[in-house]
Amino acid sequence: MAMPRPSRLHPCRLVSLLLLAAFCATVSAQDTKPERIISCAPNLTEILYALGADENIVGVTRYCHYPPEAKNNPALGDLYTPNLEGMIGAKPSMIVLSPSSSSVTDYFEKRDNVRLVYSTHNNSIEEIFKSIRIMGNATGRIKDAEQLVTETNEGLKQIARRWSDIPEQRALFVVGREPGALANLYAVGQNTYLNDLMETVRLKNVVKEEMGEWPVISREGLLALNPDVIIEIHDTDDEEQQAETRAAWSSLSPVSAVRNDAFYILTNRHVMIPGPRVDQHAVTLGELVHGKRQEIMNREDD
Repeated sequence: MAMPRPSRLHPCRLVSLLLLAAFCATVSAQDTKPERIISCAPNLTEILYALGADENIVGVTRYCHYPPEAKNNPALGDLYTPNLEGMIGAKPSMIVLSPSSSSVTDYFEKRDNVRLVYSTHNNSIEEIFKSIRIMGNATGRIKDAEQLVTETNEGLKQIARRWSDIPEQRALFVVGREPGALANLYAVGQNTYLNDLMETVRLKNVVKEEMGEWPVISREGLLALNPDVIIEIHDTDDEEQQAETRAAWSSLSPVSAVRNDAFYILTNRHVMIPGPRVDQHAVTLGELVHGKRQEIMNREDD
């Protein structure tokens, strides 16, 4: 038995169907874009703004200070103390969060009308880029995410080239300690984004990988590590606090960094945020440590 011959579409009819299909695909893509987003981390808030999704944000955290307009949103999604009732009241269609946000996860994971989108742990610059792509995909801004990653990566390469002639220095990056004493120092470990940042500007972390991501270092440990450079981060640029810090470190003169006055106070705490400004953070760190050295080298070349 002969099979029926397939009917042929008139060219105009075929074009109409193709246009209709394209239109339906566009509508479908738009429908997947979340209308109401709550961000549960400062770095994710920065990513959303950088991708142009800020008009859809209905809640952030109390630590979301950048860009400045982010502070105009209700503070709802703090990591350890989220305002769950407030989050429900905001009627989010999407919540973006880190894998550590267990309180939010436990509360919302069984709600069908809210989509939870997780970033990476952001323990490296590559993981930051992956988080940007995740947020771009979740918000329907894939091209914007790829452009942001490309531009940021190129910025980091330019910064690395800028400091490529500077001899590598052994460095300790302190992110917290007991006030008034060199005790209970929390340092940047190897498996962190800040370690990648250090490497970008020719700083070799003296903390060994086996010591963990945020090791606590004793006074004796400092003597053993003996860094050439020490960086300590502060919340403010308060002069009294900085004087106290320098006085505390001056008691450890056997350490090379103290003896050679290679101790630097970083007051831009935003460097701690693993977000889309990572290239700017690299500039901040590089200029803090290498700026004076570069000036000396330039004068010697004159």
